[in-house]
Parts: sequence; structure tokens; C-alpha cells
Amino acid sequence: MKHDAASRKAIVQHFSVERIPKGDILFPSFTFKGQDDPDEVWVVLATTRLGMMPEQTNHHVFRNEAEAKDFMRDFPIGSEVPEPDWGGSGPYASDFVRKIVDEGGPTLGAADEDSFLPLRILDDAGFITGKAGSISEKVAEFIGRERIQEIKDRHGDFWQVAADFEYCWQNTSHSSAVFVAASFRFHRFVTGNEFAAGYLLRDLEMLVDGVEAEATSSVERRRKATTRSGEKSKESRMKRINALLDRMTEIVESNPIAARFDPEAVAKMAGEDCAVAQPKLWQQGKRQISEYLGEIRRGEAGGELKARYYRLFAAKQPERP
Repeated sequence: MKHDAASRKAIVQHFSVERIPKGDILFPSFTFKGQDDPDEVWVVLATTRLGMMPEQTNHHVFRNEAEAKDFMRDFPIGSEVPEPDWGGSGPYASDFVRKIVDEGGPTLGAADEDSFLPLRILDDAGFITGKAGSISEKVAEFIGRERIQEIKDRHGDFWQVAADFEYCWQNTSHSSAVFVAASFRFHRFVTGNEFAAGYLLRDLEMLVDGVEAEATSSVERRRKATTRSGEKSKESRMKRINALLDRMTEIVESNPIAARFDPEAVAKMAGEDCAVAQPKLWQQGKRQISEYLGEIRRGEAGGELKARYYRLFAAKQPERP
């Protein structure tokens, strides 16, 4: 195996396209370092799944709509999309990589790229609108003007992230995908807790991709299988106990003098016969003859079996106090 070769394929799941004019806060000026910025760019947000890993969204920048459409035509949903040419020319020139290495910041690591997922979740739920993640009307109405001003004064540029988190805290299940998405953005942009943000992002990916649901289902399936296995084992045990007493009865009835023998000896002979007659049933239990006999005597295997046993071995009937 070549360890420097790609080990997974990135398969396109879906696309979205954004037109971003020059001057927009999201305009990718870094893409055109050393060149004149165009008046607008077209960004294709390509959501892919790398092997069996959770979905992630990457952006591909183009100077015009035609190039963006050509890209989507060349790599339709279900096809493999190539990795960016990080060392070549164009949008992913080496200057961009050097900027990441030298300055770090939000472009380093998965958080910024993967933050498209929380945005999509919150947008689908109707809690934010637009690519900038502005709070929706219903969130604004719930928070109220006075509280919004307080949040603006405290959190500045990220007030909408904080407001959305406050709304989700009070109006959604804390195990829901929307709450986890809002929590990720709050820790990513407001508290600056990268560890918490990373943990929440992976949690969100598992929720959205159904990983946790499948794991829960798997646990439930194993629990049911264990229950069924236990029930089947108990059923087989009772079959062996019944078979043992049936054979003991046959031995005593065919040779009444056997009723005077030690019941343990009769049970041992009966157990050997049972194992020969039903080898599959007696794959287990051959060494538990004494235990089975004890359960019969004490009535733990049922009152009927206990009564049958003492009819066979009347002299062994325990005296009543």
C-alpha cells in the first residue's frame, strides 16, 4: 500500500451556488492574490462524502457563472470530485497554503469548511436566513428588541450567533441537531472554545448522518438478540429437564426395582440415554444432571415435575414437618 496515495474517494452528494460581489464580507480575495479582484465571483459549494466519513462542504471559486456550471456538469451528483490542486496555479495556488501555515486562523482545520453544515441545519429549521447566518424573524420576535440590543452590546459582530443560540436553548431539544448546530457556532465564534466547537461539530455530523441512530438501533438489536438468546437457552434447559424426567420414568416403569436405587444414579443413566437420543439438545447440560435433578426435587422446574418425581421415588418423599 502506498501511504502517500489517496485512500478515499470524495463522492458528490449535492451542490449549491452563490454569487458573491466584490466588497462582500465573504468575497474570497485570497484567491486572487497578486491579481486584480473581479467584480464578482461564483462559488460552488460542493458537499461530498469522503469514503465512509461524514459529509463535508468545500467551496470552488470561479470568475463567472458559466465556469461554475461547467464544473457542476463535469462532476454531477454521484461522481468523484478531484482534490484541489494545492500546489498548482489558480484558486488554490501555493500562496494560499503558505497563508494558512504562516497565519493559521479560521482557514486552518475543518471548522470553517464544516461550518456550512451547521448553517444548513439552522437554515432548514428556519432559524437563520441568508449566507451570512442572519437570525430569522421568528427568532428576532422571540428574543425582542431590548434583549437583542443587550446581546449586540455584549457580543458585537457575533450578536446574531449568540441570539440564535439563546433562542435554540429555550425552544429546542438539547439533543436535537439544531441545538447542537447553534451550540457549535456559539462556541466557535463567541466563546472561542475550539475544543468544544470541534466536539459539537463531530456530534452534529453523527446526528445528521444517522450514525448515533444506527448505533442506538444496533444496541437495541443486540439487547433483543440477547433476550431472545436467553429465552431460547431457558427453553432448551426446560426441554432437557423434561426429557431427563421422562427417561427416568421409563427406566423405573420398565424396571420397578430401579425406584429403590439412588435417584442420582438413575438420573445419570437417564442423562446418558438422553444425550444419545437427542445429541443436539444435549450439546450443553450433560454435566448439569445433578443440578437439573435438584431443580425438579425443589419444585423450581414446576410443581408438576416435582409431583411426578416423588410418585416415582415415593420412599424419597421428604417428611412434612
